[in-house]
This record gives sequence, structure tokens and C-alpha cells, in this order.
Amino acid sequence: MPDAGMPVPLPAELVAEILAWNEKMASAVWAGTEAASVLTHLNAEGESLAKRIAAAVPGGAKIQYRSERLSSFD
Repeated sequence: MPDAGMPVPLPAELVAEILAWNEKMASAVWAGTEAASVLTHLNAEGESLAKRIAAAVPGGAKIQYRSERLSSFD
């Protein structure tokens, strides 16, 4: 298993999907409480992406997905 912090090549398609998801998530987080359903959907996508990233790393990887569910929108 690669060391923490060691660069790992990921498939270009997966990287593009991660970047696109990250842009959508950033927009949704700032949208406020009206975005709750969007955040629920994006959190599910994020959890799925984390599993796919772990599977794409040679030898496997531990990926921690930090959900926005517990964030405050006050």
C-alpha cells in the first residue's frame, strides 16, 4: 500500500469527475439550508467517489470522506 502523502496516479476520467463534483459541492455548501436535498445527493455521490478512488489505487487505499451533513448553515 502506498505511503500517506505519496502521489498516486488516478484515471483521468475519475480525476475529472472528482473535480466536477468538487465544484458542485462548493456551490451547494454556500447555498444555505435550501440546498439540503442537493447536499444529500452530493454526499451520496461523494461517498461513492471515495470508494471508487480507494479501488483505483494500486494495492488499495483508505479514503475518508468528510460529509457536509453536519455543517451549520447559520
